[in-house]
Amino acid sequence: MAKKDLKALVTAFDNSIQEEDEGYDVRVRLTFIADVLGTASNDKEVYSSYIASNAPDAPSKEEEIAAIGVDESIEKGTTVFPRDKDGNPFLWDYQVRGFFKAACQSLNRCEGQAFAKATKSLKAYRKVLDQCVIVAPRKIPFNLSGEMDICQRPLRAETMQGPRVALASSETVPAGSTVEFTVRLLNETWVTALMEWLNYGQYCGFLQWRSSGAGSFVYEILDEDGTVLGGNKETSKWARMWKGETLEAPIDPEPKKKRGRPSKKAS
Repeated sequence: MAKKDLKALVTAFDNSIQEEDEGYDVRVRLTFIADVLGTASNDKEVYSSYIASNAPDAPSKEEEIAAIGVDESIEKGTTVFPRDKDGNPFLWDYQVRGFFKAACQSLNRCEGQAFAKATKSLKAYRKVLDQCVIVAPRKIPFNLSGEMDICQRPLRAETMQGPRVALASSETVPAGSTVEFTVRLLNETWVTALMEWLNYGQYCGFLQWRSSGAGSFVYEILDEDGTVLGGNKETSKWARMWKGETLEAPIDPEPKKKRGRPSKKAS
């Protein structure tokens, strides 16, 4: 068998990749219906020695440490959002994939439910999310709807010495803020599963204190021009109920007829 020319093989592969476009891109916009709480330590020394030590490589570690930093008026014990060079808060791409994993884990417990069918059929979802679902850009900026604030709340824990209470403090992005990003799926059959994960975000969202509803959101799927193709932003009854809106009861078009024989009129 004659040895094929290397250049021809490389060109053939490049052409096949361009034809298939290397995956299926889904552009997403999230609108938060509750405040989002920051998770990064504001103490760079703590972040360097503990959190960022888990970064996959040195450049990534330096990048994450450099992104931490807010006004000096915020105490070191407060968890914050990373900032870009202009001081704007953002999400990391891996935090979106972390949410997808949490959504998969929860939806896998919903046996027989239509809203979790595609997720239930996804085998080894952690490997799929780690290796075959890519989020871009790496830094996903918030489009703020108002001023950022601080949320302080008690943390209770049962210990060997009895119950203990500590005060937690976190920087917050206000409800109504949005983020936009693109999800590349290396298999287009996972699009329905992706929408199931995003739909779950109205119940349990991003980052800290999710059990209180913090970080929950509604979503929209966009085309290349930003036109809305679908999502639950306008249709989510739960989001409206959660915000305290009163839903109108459906109107019965015709009164129900009474069963049985009609009563005889008195003569």
